[in-house]
Amino acid sequence: MLSFNQQYNISNGIFICYNQQLDYRLFHSKHSLKVREKYKKFFPYKKFETYTKENFVLTCLYIIFFQTPSSYRDMIRKLSDINFNEIKKFKVQLQNYEINIQKDINYLRQYKDQLTPERILKEFYLKHIKFYTAWFYLKFNSTTFEKSRIFKHIIRKLKFIMLYLSFNEKSVQKIKSLFEVLEL
Repeated sequence: MLSFNQQYNISNGIFICYNQQLDYRLFHSKHSLKVREKYKKFFPYKKFETYTKENFVLTCLYIIFFQTPSSYRDMIRKLSDINFNEIKKFKVQLQNYEINIQKDINYLRQYKDQLTPERILKEFYLKHIKFYTAWFYLKFNSTTFEKSRIFKHIIRKLKFIMLYLSFNEKSVQKIKSLFEVLEL
């Protein structure tokens, strides 16, 4: 059973991490009991009591990444409205990352001669490729966008979600080989 305090710590920690652009994962909140009690009135904690910690973290990541709440209170509203089927689809997408990257690479082959980091980000923005495909392409090509204001928001979101997702070294090497085999 996931208690209100656990849910609050996880959701607030993830929101703070995104909002403050931290370089580390955060799963706790420094808010006092008084502040927590104020939010408890609005927080749909009963909805998530039966969730595993992993599923609740995925729910919070999904909301931050795809719905971009403007405040923590907005995130709580989005938690109230979230449908578990959306989270299940997101989880399946993450579990099948290898298959999806393969599909994305096959799609990107049409741009082989014009494939640039900008093209990758545009294809991600248009939802033609998955976020992890975009991230690994940028990572393997040592791309930096520090001066690009256009893609700053997209890069920020990619960095955030990849901070919370773990790919072991073996998986990363396998993904890298997918990009190399298809010459991207």
